[in-house]
Amino acid sequence: MRLDATTIAQVLKSAGYSTGIFGKWHLGDEAAYQPEKRGFDETFIHGGGGIGQSYPGSCGDAPGNTYFNPAILHNGTFLKTQGFCTDIFFSRAIEWMDDMVDKHHPYFALITPNAAHEPLSCPPSYERPYAGKVPPKSRRFLA
Repeated sequence: MRLDATTIAQVLKSAGYSTGIFGKWHLGDEAAYQPEKRGFDETFIHGGGGIGQSYPGSCGDAPGNTYFNPAILHNGTFLKTQGFCTDIFFSRAIEWMDDMVDKHHPYFALITPNAAHEPLSCPPSYERPYAGKVPPKSRRFLA
């Protein structure tokens, strides 16, 4: 995203909201593009386009990161977590939102789990309700 583009977080922050992002930030890995520079007060994200995706010359994700027990970039510092990434993002977002409610402070939370698309990697218990319901690859929409 261009550095001169205005984000919804910047608009809401200027109106007195606290702003938080939890999950995927896919709008630039270098420092100037990070969400804390784009209007977000609270950031809890993975780097790169996906967990474990990094490439030479990028400031992407933590090397060797996985969907289980990932290192998450929390306000600029990698934090090792325990559990499945989607659960971790939602738990942290709920904790932050509860804090905003307790403070009677308006807030905007952007929750962007990366697990909504391939590569599909989740606990087996999460797969069971969807077993056999995924269309063949040839019928899936391509992003």
